[in-house]
Amino acid sequence: MSPLSSSTSTCLFGKGFKNKQALLAQKLQLAKQQNKKESDSVEEVEEEEEVSSAEEDKKEEDDAHQEFARLLAKNPPKNPPNPTTRKEPSLYNLTPKKPKPISIHPKQRKTPFRKTNKNQPKGGQKKQAQEEDSTDDMVVLQVGDNARRRDFEPLMDPSTSSPLGPLRAAQLVPWVPPFLTDHLIVLADPRRQSKDLRLAMEYLQSSQQSTNKPKNTRIAIFPNDPPKDVLAWKERVDKDNHNKETLHAYLDSSSLDWMTTYACVDDWSLHLLIIDNDGIIQCHKSGIDPSDICQLVADSVAAIMENQ
Repeated sequence: MSPLSSSTSTCLFGKGFKNKQALLAQKLQLAKQQNKKESDSVEEVEEEEEVSSAEEDKKEEDDAHQEFARLLAKNPPKNPPNPTTRKEPSLYNLTPKKPKPISIHPKQRKTPFRKTNKNQPKGGQKKQAQEEDSTDDMVVLQVGDNARRRDFEPLMDPSTSSPLGPLRAAQLVPWVPPFLTDHLIVLADPRRQSKDLRLAMEYLQSSQQSTNKPKNTRIAIFPNDPPKDVLAWKERVDKDNHNKETLHAYLDSSSLDWMTTYACVDDWSLHLLIIDNDGIIQCHKSGIDPSDICQLVADSVAAIMENQ
């Protein structure tokens, strides 16, 4: 190979290598420029989106303000606050309050004493009297207690089948003028068809003609029988006594209210009660033998008269 050919090939190789490097440099430059354009376009798009979203938010806020202003214009406040008259709390006035003293021994509340009012209307006094009467009606009366005329008012007369009422009850009890007597003698028996009561009534009826009978007294019989039965055997007794009615029979209620009040149902037997003209129960005996009734009444009345 000649020297000329070798030099020629060396020159050609060196020239081609430089051209390749130039092409690569151009390509790199173009790539950088293209990447830069793409990044710039992306940044521009993002900026545009941010601007548009900010504009939309501002538009919504403006719309909300406009809507609130429109509603406020339609419905204005009644008493708008006046900033010039507003008072701020003063720190110098915030003084602590003194605590209330605690009582170690609290006072006991006294029960108010109920006084009767003289100027109270009659209706109130009447109601109070009725309440006291209803309370007293539940109390069983014993020897030494005061009998009450109202207890005799509901008693029924078997001949009329009607209660005695105030007037006839006043005629029966010994302490109401002008029907005063020394004593009221009561024979009561809570048993049905009591033979002891009927025998005692016959003995007392027959003794009314004797000289030692109690004077200025009334005798009342309280059986627990139907009115027809009471009238039948009372009529027979009066007939034997030549139709002289000296004993009077009266009927208690079906629940034996009178006998319950005067303690005649505690012992189901024949009871004797004697009430004086002061209305005091002077004698109350139970389990009486009918054959002893006359002497027992005479002795009891005599003992009461001696003690008075």
